[in-house]
Amino acid sequence: MVDAPYPVQRAFQEAYRCFHQANAYSATATMARRTLELVCKDQGATSGTLAKKIEWLQQNNKIEGRLLDWATALRFVGNDGAHGDAVKRQDAEDALVFTEALLEHIYVLTVQYEKFSERRQRTEARKAARKVAAKKSVPAPAKPSGQGMAEAQDRPATPAAVSS
Repeated sequence: MVDAPYPVQRAFQEAYRCFHQANAYSATATMARRTLELVCKDQGATSGTLAKKIEWLQQNNKIEGRLLDWATALRFVGNDGAHGDAVKRQDAEDALVFTEALLEHIYVLTVQYEKFSERRQRTEARKAARKVAAKKSVPAPAKPSGQGMAEAQDRPATPAAVSS
């Protein structure tokens, strides 16, 4: 199971049991919807309708694109289950799959990507620091010392001076 808060895990496990042990498809859809509601609450979307909470998730970059579509579909199928409309077996199964994908995205992949991104930033910072250190450790060209050297540098090179 995904490393989600206990209430989220419990709701999803109940949806799973409703489907696999009881063949209770309306209950499965309702519990999938409940799981989504708890995810919203956990992520900070705490007021308004579930539709508003899903919108909040999208506006706060918690979900996007296909996951937004899936969350909306979960809301609809969950409403069907909660309000007495028949939920087909395939719809209940899809609700479980979409719920699990949503949990995986929010509680596993997002966390994993954040760790990856932080690690990459540290790696890039170390590389940049090494480049700066390498530039500092390269010795500057030697400057001529003494007056005779300065005068020699100001004169054009002659074939005799070059051959000696």
